[in-house]
Amino acid sequence: MRDRAAFAAVADEAESALGHVDLLFNNAGIVPFSTAAELSYDKWDLALAVNLTGVVNGIQTFLPRMIERGAGHVVNTASGAGLVPDPNVLYVTAKFAVVGLSESLRLAVARHGVDVSVLCPGPVATRTS
Repeated sequence: MRDRAAFAAVADEAESALGHVDLLFNNAGIVPFSTAAELSYDKWDLALAVNLTGVVNGIQTFLPRMIERGAGHVVNTASGAGLVPDPNVLYVTAKFAVVGLSESLRLAVARHGVDVSVLCPGPVATRTS
């Protein structure tokens, strides 16, 4: 999600093998936690790079192709934390940004035949091994 060149290479491979990408699902994230007293630039950089910039990279890689074709749908996964604040400042900040990005982008690309949705699921238990 953070490597723009790799993202573009995968996009080219996918379209070469399968044809145009009409549905883009930006669905990767991490849930870092840091108390306010323990926040650092490194923690901010990681949280925003995966949870926000990863979405931007997906959009920037595929959206121009969708606009050129006049069709497509982008689905960005944010979180319920993108709607209701809680003490996890790193995660909430990024997910609020994904919600705002998605809602604004939907308005900006509608005239190009592209739609945008944002998902805001609640907590999901995942295996951590």
